[in-house]
Amino acid sequence: MPDMLCSERLYKSKISHVTIPIPTYHFDSDSGIIHISRAIFQRARNFILVARELVRIKPGVCLCQQPDSWLLAVLAKLSWDCKVVVDLLEMYEDRAQAFPRMLRIVVRYLIRNYMIILSKYTDEIIHTNRARQKAYSYLHKEGIVISYFPKLEQFPIQEITQKETLNSRSEEVSVIHAGALRSGYAADELLRAMHLVQEEIPNIRFIVIGGVVGKIRNNDLMKNLIGRGLLVIKQPILFEEMPQYLIKSDIGLNLVLPISNGNILASPRKLYEYLAAGLPVVGADVPTIREVIERWNCGVVVSPESPEDIARGIAQIARDENLRMMMSRNARRAAEEEYNWENEGKKLDILFSSLLDKAYLEEQEQ
Repeated sequence: MPDMLCSERLYKSKISHVTIPIPTYHFDSDSGIIHISRAIFQRARNFILVARELVRIKPGVCLCQQPDSWLLAVLAKLSWDCKVVVDLLEMYEDRAQAFPRMLRIVVRYLIRNYMIILSKYTDEIIHTNRARQKAYSYLHKEGIVISYFPKLEQFPIQEITQKETLNSRSEEVSVIHAGALRSGYAADELLRAMHLVQEEIPNIRFIVIGGVVGKIRNNDLMKNLIGRGLLVIKQPILFEEMPQYLIKSDIGLNLVLPISNGNILASPRKLYEYLAAGLPVVGADVPTIREVIERWNCGVVVSPESPEDIARGIAQIARDENLRMMMSRNARRAAEEEYNWENEGKKLDILFSSLLDKAYLEEQEQ
């Protein structure tokens, strides 16, 4: 544990935040050469902008989350010996999926070796879960696990308890999907499941927060569901606005297709927000999601590739109010006992305190 001196130094440290344009082109599966070229151009532009700011600020610690910013942090370390911390939020080798099939093996190999080289000059690596930490075992540093769980204060227990009372009097069952509809997250399968569930449970309603990203094969079905009032799609909102929608809902959806390591080893923010809001979860049968649901008995695991199975899972919770309430309490208990930022934030405090301590001692020795 850090002593008072470490905590005080961390408290007094200055955090610099620089706003740069957000890339609008990403390395999505089968993106096409023009799309990839634009994505590379946008990141090259941002690389230059951030490099300029780093030289101006000369930070003592760089926290980065993308392969390009990781390179910048390492260059800063070699220039004025700052500490480098990288937060590996994704499985970055999966970005090879954006390239033509004949190039994917080569791109994957290049990304992996690029990260191996950078890890030699890195002071600490943060992984979002233990499964991803194991998947990144080829790096030169094992790293630590710090998961970005939500703050419980954003999900007041009084409002959740009040929701239980109100929902017992309401005939409508509200099912929420926190995040955009997109193909890699079983959008088409989910739309078909909505249609199947509605035939069995007419009083159900689906809410999607985040709009639609990419191409949807079942676009006509989506329009039909919207027209009939069974599906409401809202545009993206701020993270701090999400709790008010979740607390008012009854069931949370967390579906990913097992098409990449990133999906298979998913640690989605929405899952833990559902738990904090006391929502039973209908989750994809991938290891990291299944482990949480089965361990805490807070939802149902379904095959994300089967609309029929997704519909079964939703209907199972929707039709049984007692089951729904029991899973709701289990979900909130899981958040209170384990999946909350109040616990995880302490790890980050210890990490940065130790790095600042080390930097301070090195400065005194020079």
